[in-house]
Amino acid sequence: RCCALCTPLRAMLTRQLRPCISLAFRQPHRCFAWTADDKELKFKVKSEGVDMQKLAGGISQRTDQRNVTFLEGMGEKSIYNCVKALILVNKFAEWRRKEADKEPDKVPWFNRVGFIPSLQKDGPMEWISMKVVGLTEPVPALSENSMRLRVSQSTPISALQKAVLNEWLQRCAGSKASPVLAAMGSKGVSTSVKSAASCLREMSRRKGAARFFLCYPEMVQEELQDGSTATLTFIRLEMRPDPKAESVK
Repeated sequence: RCCALCTPLRAMLTRQLRPCISLAFRQPHRCFAWTADDKELKFKVKSEGVDMQKLAGGISQRTDQRNVTFLEGMGEKSIYNCVKALILVNKFAEWRRKEADKEPDKVPWFNRVGFIPSLQKDGPMEWISMKVVGLTEPVPALSENSMRLRVSQSTPISALQKAVLNEWLQRCAGSKASPVLAAMGSKGVSTSVKSAASCLREMSRRKGAARFFLCYPEMVQEELQDGSTATLTFIRLEMRPDPKAESVK
C-alpha cells in the first residue's frame, strides 16, 4: 500500500524529471523515426545508453496520435528501461495537465499509459514485447486489500507466474482486489514483467472466461524496518478498458 512517503517521492521525481519534461514538450516538432503511415511501430530498447527523454517523448507523442507502439526489451536492464520510460511518459502527461491553463492544446487525450507484456521468441533469441495502452481513467486508489507480491532477486518466474494467475483469477471472481507486484532494481522488475507475460500466455491457452489484464507501472518509496527508505517499482494489474480487444498478440 502506498505510504505517506509517496507524496514527497512524487515531488522529488517531478523536480528531477522537470528538465526532461520541459525539453520534450517544448519541442513539439522534434523528429522521431516514423511517418504518418506507421500506425504500428516497435521501439527496440537498449540496456545501456538510452536517451530516456527522447524515448519517453516518442512514446507519448505516438500515444497522443493514437498510434500503436510496442517496446521491445531483451535482458533485465533493457526491460527495466522500458518500464522506466513508461513511468516518465506518465510524468509527462501529469505535468501537461498541470500546465493546461498555459497550453491547453498540448494536453494529451490520455490520462496515463499502461502496457500489455508478451513473450517473444525467434530461434534462440527471446525478448519481451510491451504494447503501450493509453488510459483515460485517473490512477485508481490502491486498495488496502490488494495482495502485494514482493519480487526479490531470487524469485522464480514460474512460481511468481502461478501466484499472479491465482490472484488475478480471484480478482475476476470478485473475491479479491487487484494484485500488485513490488520489485527493486532491474532483476526484480524484469522478473515481474516476465511473470505477468507468462500469466497472460497461460490465460490465452486456457481460453477461460477471466478477463485479461494490463500493467500499470509506478515508483513509490517505502520505509524499511531499519528506518531507511527504498524506492520500489510497482506493477499494478488492472482490467483492460476494452473487453472486445482482449486477445494477446
